[in-house]
Amino acid sequence: MQWQQPGDVIFSRAPELVTLVGLAPTSSVLYSDPPLGVEEVRTLTTTGITVTTPLERLARERPLSGKNIALSMSESTDIRRFGFDNIHFEAAMLELTRYLLVKGATLVYGGHLGSAGYTVKLAELVRAHNQSEGVDPVERIVSYIGWPLPLDKKLQSRYKGVATLKRIPRPEGIDEHMHGNFSANPSFFPGDKSPEHRYAWARGMTAMRMAETNETCARIVLGGTFGPTVKVQADGSRSEQWYFGRIPGLLEELLLSIEADQPVFLIGAFGGVASLVIDIIEGRDRAEITWDYQKHAPHAEAMRALYDARHESWWDYPEMVKFLRGKGIAGLNPHLTEEEHRELFRTRDIMRMVQLIVQGLDGV
Repeated sequence: MQWQQPGDVIFSRAPELVTLVGLAPTSSVLYSDPPLGVEEVRTLTTTGITVTTPLERLARERPLSGKNIALSMSESTDIRRFGFDNIHFEAAMLELTRYLLVKGATLVYGGHLGSAGYTVKLAELVRAHNQSEGVDPVERIVSYIGWPLPLDKKLQSRYKGVATLKRIPRPEGIDEHMHGNFSANPSFFPGDKSPEHRYAWARGMTAMRMAETNETCARIVLGGTFGPTVKVQADGSRSEQWYFGRIPGLLEELLLSIEADQPVFLIGAFGGVASLVIDIIEGRDRAEITWDYQKHAPHAEAMRALYDARHESWWDYPEMVKFLRGKGIAGLNPHLTEEEHRELFRTRDIMRMVQLIVQGLDGV
């Protein structure tokens, strides 16, 4: 094993009390990832034996305590084209976040808080794998709630003690005079209801992503929708849906991070926005990052007219492509070599993804 040290006893799977019988109390056991939960580790270490995994050692060598890492992870529009499905995607997301937590990072994301959201899953990981005694999960997960996503007292109570919720207020220039739905704390309304609703959503999501970027130091990008995507609804039904923002959400997030000179990690194995941007950076044109493609989203052209009429900034797709190609691979993260970036673009090995990300966060 790469992280083996002199005197290690190697286990191919997680140790149990019965498998430690016969080892000297001062032994050091190195076993295969993923790591055990904190309660299991506490039980095993009563024997005096140290138990650890390779990536736990790597994490301890490069602590990220106090660092806010942005997670840009959502369903991928074309994941099946890459031979995966959402089960594989979720497994990758959980493994990546597991090691960031072991490393001591604070995980930051913007998104919904429904049953399929990240918040509950991330909180469970914190509780199971937090290696710092006395640190509550709420201190390790930050969720940005952008207007117009609802945030009422019932929802706040449900997530009390699970995550720190940061509400981003309604953008300037959007209020009830524009539409009756646009109160400071609205009930949910879809972004595809009208051009005004799409415009309001777009402004709110941009404000949220800018605030998130200002308070994070790096971003991990996995998946992402860039066009019509089949999504599972709360009642179990499936429907095709576009994104509600001005541009695909993960695309906007990574552009903001690159503009801010933050390290960005693009994982291409699951397709989506991450793979789309990889293609652009490597010189391959994609129809999906053109206005001719994106204008087919609901009310896109009318929304753009509202941006023009209100003199709001509109960064068009040719400028995005030029910006990304100008930055190139070197502009993503100076802590990884070009070869390592390309490996992250293509590897399907979750453990290797973790190793490259942890390595690339060194010195952040």
